Amino acid sequence: VRLVTELYDLFPAEFGATVAKEESLVKNLRDHITFYCHQETWPLREEKEVTDATEAIICYEMQLALRLVYDINEDLQKL
Repeated sequence: VRLVTELYDLFPAEFGATVAKEESLVKNLRDHITFYCHQETWPLREEKEVTDATEAIICYEMQLALRLVYDINEDLQKL
């Protein structure tokens, strides 16, 4: 997720166009968040470090998805 964010910072127009056209990044983020939210018993969930790291990744993914949604304009969505 951090690598994707860095790529987006370096090439916002090209990356935004690719994300809008391919839809794979948003789909993967959605699938990961859905998987996390629907798991009743997550492996090693009782470990506080694992729980904190997993929740931090989910928050980071959601921030990236929100940024992509707001930054990609209607012209890029039509590609």
